[in-house]
Formats: sequence, C-alpha cells, structure tokens
Amino acid sequence: MAALRDIVWVCNECGSEFKSYSGFCPSPLCESRSPLREYRPEIVSTAKSWLPKSFTAPVNLSDVSILDEDRWKLNNQELNRVLGGGIVSDSVVLLTGEPGIGKSTLLLQIADNYSEKPNPVIYLSGEESAKQLKSRSERLGIAGTNIVLFSNTNLETFFSQIQDYNPSLIIVDSIQTLEIESSSGTAGSVSQIRDCGLMLMQWAKSCNVPIIISGHVTKDGTVAGPRALEHIVDVVLYLEGENLNNYRLLRSTKNRFGSSSEVGVLQMTNQGLEAVLDPSKNLISSRVDNAPGSCLIPVMEGNRSLMMEVQGLTSLSFDSRPRRVVNGIEFNRLLMLTAVLGKRSKISFTNQDVIMNVVGGFKINEPAADCAIICSLVSSFKDIAVDENLVAFGEIGLTGELRQVSNVTKRLEEAHRLGFKKCVIPKSDDPKLTGFGGMEIIEAVNINEVISNVFSESRELN
Repeated sequence: MAALRDIVWVCNECGSEFKSYSGFCPSPLCESRSPLREYRPEIVSTAKSWLPKSFTAPVNLSDVSILDEDRWKLNNQELNRVLGGGIVSDSVVLLTGEPGIGKSTLLLQIADNYSEKPNPVIYLSGEESAKQLKSRSERLGIAGTNIVLFSNTNLETFFSQIQDYNPSLIIVDSIQTLEIESSSGTAGSVSQIRDCGLMLMQWAKSCNVPIIISGHVTKDGTVAGPRALEHIVDVVLYLEGENLNNYRLLRSTKNRFGSSSEVGVLQMTNQGLEAVLDPSKNLISSRVDNAPGSCLIPVMEGNRSLMMEVQGLTSLSFDSRPRRVVNGIEFNRLLMLTAVLGKRSKISFTNQDVIMNVVGGFKINEPAADCAIICSLVSSFKDIAVDENLVAFGEIGLTGELRQVSNVTKRLEEAHRLGFKKCVIPKSDDPKLTGFGGMEIIEAVNINEVISNVFSESRELN
C-alpha cells in the first residue's frame, strides 16, 4: 500500500496547492469562490513502465527534425483552420463544450478521418457503450473500419492493452471517467483529472501519437476540474452554440502549433458537423428586411470577421421594475448602454422592458457591438427599421462618444463582400476609409450623430 504525504488544500479551479487552509483560493489570478478541498496525495513509485525508455534519452536541439507528415490535415476545413493546419503527431488536444453540443459526434468524425491511415484509431469511451457508438456511427454514415473501441477506464491498464496496436490516434471520451491506481480520489476528482492528463501528455510525447481528450465544462463554461489541465495540453478547443440551433462555433483558446484566437464555424447535419464555408452569408440568410429592432455588425472572431445580427425589443412595462433580458451579450453591458442612451440622447427606457438577442445563439464579447446594439434598441423604440443595406460598429463610452475599435478594414471588407452599401463607424483620420469599396461610410463622433444619421426620418429626439 502506498504511503501518504501530508494534507494539502487544492483549488478546484486553478489546481493550486496550499499547505494550510485559507477558505477560498488566495491566488491573485484565481477568482474562484469555491472552498479549498482537502487532499492527501500518495507517495508512489516514480517508475513508469508504460513509457518507452527512449523517452528519457536526451537529444540535441540541432538534431531534431520537423517533417511535413508530422501534421495530418483533416477533411474539415474549419477544423484545420482552428488547429493551425491539422493535427500535429505528438499533440494533446482538449475538446470541451456543454452536454449535447456535439463533442462525441465531432470526435467520431475525426476518428473516421484518421482511419484512412494504416494504423488503427483507438477510441476509449468511458461514457458510452460500443452499441451506442455503433448507433451514432450508422446515423453519420461511418463504417467504423480501422477504429478499435476500448471501455477500460483504468489508464495504466489501458496503455498496457494497446502496446501491440501502434495506433495512429487515441481519442478519450471523457477524461472525467478515467482513473489511475497511483492517484487518490475517484474518477473526476481534482487529483485524478490532473494526474490522468499528465500521463496522457507523457505518453503522447513519448510515442509520437496525437491524443484528443473530451472534457466536461462547468455552469460558467470553464473546464471542469483543475485549470492545470489546460496548461498540460497543447490545444484547448471550445465548442459553442445553442443545442436547438444548427450552427456551432469551434473556438481555440490555446494552441502551441498555431494561432490561439482562431474560430471555425460548423453546422450540424444528418452527416454530422460540417464546415460552413461562408459563415457570414449563412448567419444572416434568414434575416427579415425592414424589420424594426434589427441591426447587423461585423464581429471579429479570432482573425476573421463574421457578420452577425443583433435584435432589440422594447415594450411598455407595467411593472415597477422593468425587465432586462439578454441573450448573447453581457448583461451589464446592456444596462450601461441603456443608461447612456437615457442620459446623452434623452431616450429613456426607465418604463420599458428591454430584450436583447444575438441571432443564432452566438455570443458577442467585444465592445465594438455597442453601436449596433443602440441602433437596434432605438429602432424598436421608435418603430423605425434600420436600412437593410447598413451595418454598424463602434464602442460607446459613458459620455456617449463613439470610440475606435480594432480591425476596421477587415470589418469593412466583410461588409463590402456581402453587398452592404452603408456602414456607421467611429470618426477616423484614415483617408483610406473614405468611400471604402464604394460604400457610403458614415463617420460619427457620438450616439446622437449615429441616431440622427441612421434614423434620418426623425432627427428631433424626444
């Protein structure tokens, strides 16, 4: 039986360890409000029989070679974009997302793509049986040839079982179901998740085989378990989108082999998650023209610009405390913008219920959406539609000024490509923006200029 070390206290969010109990995590970089957990780690043998001996051999940096075949390109262009051009041979990829978002579907599609290689794909499933996986593969039209299923969630035993397979890829679904004998706690605990993640990383680097791990998320959208898991892996991907909507955003928040700010757009079909080659056009394809309360904005997602639609609805409230409902933007951002409108433009929402929504179930986190949000709110309040050929972007300050945002040229290029003829932007001294692509560029200094230009039928504001 393994000996035990002294008690330490572990933070569930960042994975930091402390020798004494201090209530919540004292780390200045961690904002967790969950109490520290008691943890007594075991003293285990340092021998790692499951690792090849060559893994410990030192090597000169000048002798290391990088080959083109070290990166495998997938059939899905959006996946390749987010991964930086494909999956690197010894990488560890963490794929997370809410339940039912399509993680297992995407993993099975990647396994099918890798099954084209001579060596088999190992699929370790701790959550679903072989029959359940077979049922999903039949729905997706995947034969499953060269895909070997395992259900042994003991990681040390699992590595001993696959020694003779020489796999081309290992998929783990999910890491919360794995455990190792040399770690204390049950599957899904802080110690097990961290130790299993470290073991998977060491095996991938030693055997030069990529591993894709599926992970659960908490209510606030972060990876369940210690945040140290995100530091261990090479790539962290988040699959986002409403379960009742066909579109999904695959967002990269960490990538040691490419850009860490790339975003891919996927669509759920009967054949699984497929790449959306022109996401902006698809996202606004169902827009109703000349409808009050709607405005378009080119949003920067990673290094690309996507055209999204924000909708605002205002209605007279019969409650002493009018409601504020948001979907897709920050709640406090809406409160700030309604307050600025009431103070700087005399358009008061104190007796109005206000509802904001980003169409498609997506989230906009950048302040450049402020200008489009106020246009949609004023449009609904005045019951005047925003010009169907107009887009708007810009950050709103507390004094009502329209402030500069990044990537103005990329946003205008996307609007011009989609055929829009007008664009409201913050005042700029750049002469290249005047008449960009033949578009009518409306430069505004504050929200009053925005409103007077967008809603020219009603220049006098009540």
